[in-house]
Amino acid sequence: MKAIRISFTSVLAVAALAVLSTHIAPIRAHADAAPKADQAAAAKKLTGKVIGTPGSYGGGGNDISKAFDGDITTFVDAADATNGNGTWVGLDLGTAKAITKIRFVPRSEFPGRMVGGKFQGSATADFAKPVDLFVIKDEPAVGKFTDLTTLLSKASFQYVRYLSPDDGWNNVSEIEFY
Repeated sequence: MKAIRISFTSVLAVAALAVLSTHIAPIRAHADAAPKADQAAAAKKLTGKVIGTPGSYGGGGNDISKAFDGDITTFVDAADATNGNGTWVGLDLGTAKAITKIRFVPRSEFPGRMVGGKFQGSATADFAKPVDLFVIKDEPAVGKFTDLTTLLSKASFQYVRYLSPDDGWNNVSEIEFY
């Protein structure tokens, strides 16, 4: 039978590992849980077919798709023919869904163009009887999302949109409906 040598240093190293694993494992489990919570919140973001006023200023490509491209540096800029009035961008959600939160980022150069704009819901694609969900009263912060959680209606809608105020040119960088 062979003798096994165990040094005092080896015993200390094993004890230290045991203590660390007892304290690190719960920390690692907590850190692993955080992305799952973020993923669950992200899963609630509503998606659908992009709808709204067609075209872009000067034919520059800044059309309604930019409001839902996930890039806060791109923006919607309405077609010249609109004169910046009556323009809107939204989603056909496919079926009626309750809207619990709206997030948006204004165009960085013209955040004031969103003041007076409205987020609305509707049962019909033509927004014949729109329901205001939120009216923007103050100039939004540039370069980050503004979260709207206190909405004016708790009803469900198949169609949701941002209706730009006159002279607003539909200038919005990103919109998310939840």
